[in-house]
Amino acid sequence: MIVVGLKALTAYSYTVSAYDAKGVLLLQSNSVTGTTLAFNTVTCAPAPTSSLVVNVKNTGAKGDGVTDDTAAIQAAINQVLGTGGTVLVPDGTYMINAKYQQGASIGLFIPYPGKLTFKMSSGTVLKTIGNAETGAYFTLRTNMAPDVNIIGGTIVGDRDTHIGTPSEYGMNLGIYGGSNIYVENVVSRDAVGDNFYLGTNNPTNVTFCSAVALNARRQNMSLITANGVVIKNSVF
Repeated sequence: MIVVGLKALTAYSYTVSAYDAKGVLLLQSNSVTGTTLAFNTVTCAPAPTSSLVVNVKNTGAKGDGVTDDTAAIQAAINQVLGTGGTVLVPDGTYMINAKYQQGASIGLFIPYPGKLTFKMSSGTVLKTIGNAETGAYFTLRTNMAPDVNIIGGTIVGDRDTHIGTPSEYGMNLGIYGGSNIYVENVVSRDAVGDNFYLGTNNPTNVTFCSAVALNARRQNMSLITANGVVIKNSVF
């Protein structure tokens, strides 16, 4: 079991309970208490250069953990591209379709001209819909996009819900090319492939700060081609 969203230097207690098929409690373990380590988040992303804010709820996203919100969130991204503004993803669980279709990865895509902040609240989860892909796919990906901030929230891959043979290349967050990209206070977990992937087209000046990567099937981070990468105050 992996527990996320805990506060630093805080005591938490856990018990394990066993129930029969009718839901009747049979046994309960003794309580176990532990204190988390210190982890002071730091900020690194520059402020948005525009006051424009597009809330994904206003482009149709539900965040109910059931609805496929891929197209609705992409619509918000498309509105903000190139403006220096912010895509705001408030608390909720947003289901993301990352599988290939007609030779192209769906997922969430930030292309050129970039220039936006993708801001998730602390209670925001982008959850990959389980698929049967054996090739490359991404829950969230940038491509040749400069000046992009990806801040907050949790990205959950489909490691536990993948159908059939797992893909080595099922990535939660992929950064392809572009420059001046900041990933701040993002938790990425349960990727079929990698939680964070820096790949083709030599992304330049990429900074990860207060990022957390957990339970990837392949690697928590892959650096394939990149230049000027800074990783600080992060946990893998």
